[in-house]
Order: sequence, then C-alpha cells, then structure tokens
Amino acid sequence: MIDLFGKKAKINEQRETNKKFLMYEFVIVYIALFSFLVLIFAAAYAVQSIVWQTAMITIAVAELIVACAFGIKIEAETGFYECGKCGHRHVPTYSSVLWAPHMGRTRYMRCPNCEEKSWQKKRLTEKED
Repeated sequence: MIDLFGKKAKINEQRETNKKFLMYEFVIVYIALFSFLVLIFAAAYAVQSIVWQTAMITIAVAELIVACAFGIKIEAETGFYECGKCGHRHVPTYSSVLWAPHMGRTRYMRCPNCEEKSWQKKRLTEKED
C-alpha cells in the first residue's frame, strides 16, 4: 500500500523548512544592509576623524560582504531551481548562484540536465510546489 499521507507530510515539512531558511536569509541580509547604511552615514556626517571614518567604512563593507556571502549560501542550498526549458529541479553550486544574473529568486543559469541556459525559478520542494 502506498503511503500518500506520509509522502505529502514529508513534502509539506520540506516546504516549511525551506520557507524558514529563506526567511532567515532575508533577515540576515536586510539587517546587514541597514547596519551598513547606518555606519556609512555615521562615518560621513557624525565623525570628523579620517581614521574613524575609514575604520567605520571598512567594518561596514566587511559586514555586508560576509552577510551577503551567507545569504547566497542559504539561497543556493535551500530548495531547488527549476529549469525553464526542461523542468528539471536541481540544487546549483554556490558559484553558479553567486555569478548568475537574477531578478528576485529567479536566476539565469545552466541546467545540469539539458545543458541549456534559462531563467530558473526557485522552488521549495523537489517534486510538487
């Protein structure tokens, strides 16, 4: 007998877990962006010493780079990308997600199945979505 309810529950659990991780990505990156802007404005308008301005800008840039690197890591490993041409769902490499042009969570990447480049949408589960 086929366990449809167990399979459906597993898909729902995977979807909810992936939603949670993508929300974490959003929070991490936007908090870092806010912090970046605060530090940049503080360095530009509130601090007179060039040493402190340089230190604040350096910290702001480093913080934003680290947060974006973690955000891209979460983006690459959470969920699947669905090829626009063949419909194959896959987990891309970190570097392909990093360098792919994107609009939101849709990226222009090469599919490992059909070897064609297309706009690939982020999907939360491997099978149904």
